[in-house]
Amino acid sequence: MNRRTIIIALAVIVVVATALMTYFGSMEDTVAPDSQNPNPAPAAPAQ
Repeated sequence: MNRRTIIIALAVIVVVATALMTYFGSMEDTVAPDSQNPNPAPAAPAQ
């Protein structure tokens, strides 16, 4: 793998992780009507 591929992969991972944390963070504030798990696991470990 060349350096450009690694940089692109890291950027994609960061964007996906941020989107997931934003999604799960907003889901904790308001009860999701379609949520089947009353006690969801934390989306990501504390940084």
